[in-house]
Amino acid sequence: MRAVFGEEPEEKYSFHSTTKPMTRTDFPIDRLLSKYGLQRHANLIHEGLEPAVRMNVGSKAGRSLRIGTSKFGGLPHLAEGTFWPVRHDIDHPLQFLAQIHLADLPETALLPNDGWLYFWFDIMAHWQSANTRLPPPKPLEYPYGVVTYAPEEAPLIRSDFPELVEPSIAANKKVPHYESPRFCPYTEHRVTFRRAMSMKKDSLNLLFKRADELVDAHADSDEWDRALEMVEEMHGVTAGKPASDHRLLGSVYEPMGADMRVHAQRFYAQRFGETPSDDLKSWIMLAKFDSDDSIHRQASDAGWLWGDAGSLCYWIRREDLANADFEKAVAVIGNAG
Repeated sequence: MRAVFGEEPEEKYSFHSTTKPMTRTDFPIDRLLSKYGLQRHANLIHEGLEPAVRMNVGSKAGRSLRIGTSKFGGLPHLAEGTFWPVRHDIDHPLQFLAQIHLADLPETALLPNDGWLYFWFDIMAHWQSANTRLPPPKPLEYPYGVVTYAPEEAPLIRSDFPELVEPSIAANKKVPHYESPRFCPYTEHRVTFRRAMSMKKDSLNLLFKRADELVDAHADSDEWDRALEMVEEMHGVTAGKPASDHRLLGSVYEPMGADMRVHAQRFYAQRFGETPSDDLKSWIMLAKFDSDDSIHRQASDAGWLWGDAGSLCYWIRREDLANADFEKAVAVIGNAG
């Protein structure tokens, strides 16, 4: 790994959370059940509720944001003396996505009350697959995502992107449209938060399964659509207004029986050399970053684009989350939800 040498440490700001823990009674779930005519599923939905936090992204910052600000893109504000993450066994740095000041969040009882979370992923793996005929990096984990944490008392500095040395690629291994890799920041955007609610993965899947059965039986032709609209409103998405569902915690619905937790288990085993429990319920979604064309590295690129305009989701075992062992999180791309 290579050390980060940024600017001289700037003033360390103090942040204080004034929010209160969110409980199920804080969220108007019964009103939503009535609004969408889904009272028949009330027990399933109430039993499956889990807190979530919606991340609202502001427009591109006109100047560098204050040290410690929750944000997407820009230069990360890392704890002084820490290292810029690299992909293990491969000597190239990871792309910085976002930093979240946990003291800014409505408390959920699932996340620490303070400190910073940083989200990273391996942009070079995508570059290599798109521009060369080389085999994918090992371990065969794509996307390769990492989460790091800095405690509240850590002095932060704005850290410059490390230098990326272009790999030496033989001419016969380059594709005809070969482009050199670009390693630079995404546009910087302030992030704010508000309370949301979601459902455990299995409860969410069962809700849509039951709604689908009612549609197939011609008992209710639009039950599935109403269920989707209700879940989107729970997640903070306003009907009729295009918006990315960037979120902390909760879950996502995946059609056709797909389950990101299966991939999370496999990636975890590949990276850490240990096989986690087969119980998929032991996993929880830590963060979800939607495809978003407002966040880009160059004006000409497509911005955040994950898979087929899907989402980059970071999953973590519940026991690792309880122990604040965020480096055990892995990333999975989902194409729906």
